[in-house]
Amino acid sequence: MSAESALLFDLDGTLADTWEVNYLSYRDSLAEVGIDCTRDSFTPCYGCHWRDFLPTLAGSRDELQLQRIHRRKQEIYPQHLGAAQANIPLVGLLRSSRLAWPIGLVTSASRDNTELLLTHLGLADDFDHIVTGDDVMAAKPHPEGYLRCLAGLRAGTAGSLAFEDSKNGIAAARTAGLTVMIVSGFPAQRSDA
Repeated sequence: MSAESALLFDLDGTLADTWEVNYLSYRDSLAEVGIDCTRDSFTPCYGCHWRDFLPTLAGSRDELQLQRIHRRKQEIYPQHLGAAQANIPLVGLLRSSRLAWPIGLVTSASRDNTELLLTHLGLADDFDHIVTGDDVMAAKPHPEGYLRCLAGLRAGTAGSLAFEDSKNGIAAARTAGLTVMIVSGFPAQRSDA
């Protein structure tokens, strides 16, 4: 029986501003198959799992094509990592809490991109347990990722906190029974204008 409390963090839009990295990577991968992806069309997709938004961006439900676009996005992603920025105040809170709380990461991103980003930002050793989009059957807003992370940390929901920025992430954490600290104003809103 787990009684320990934990701090659980989302990655994209919460611990790091990766909007530009993800936008540029999807823009480039879609351009290779002749699809124009604008900043405005990508904005509602940020923070969601690719399976949920890529059919709309690509204008296709062809599973093989969607997988190729996503795979190509992952190959392009490291080229744009320089655009990622850590949320310095939240990283400071995470690090100052490490002695008192187990720390988890729950993200919809792939394991490969998560590891690349954490290494790039110097955060690779800051988590006791990580759950990525590759580790779950159902993406946020489903609570599976949070429940798996709590189990991996041997922690319960009582006293545990989730730090989230997106509607899907907030819903996932709340459905898992967690108290949610909403991270707002990071990253800034973007548009083509």
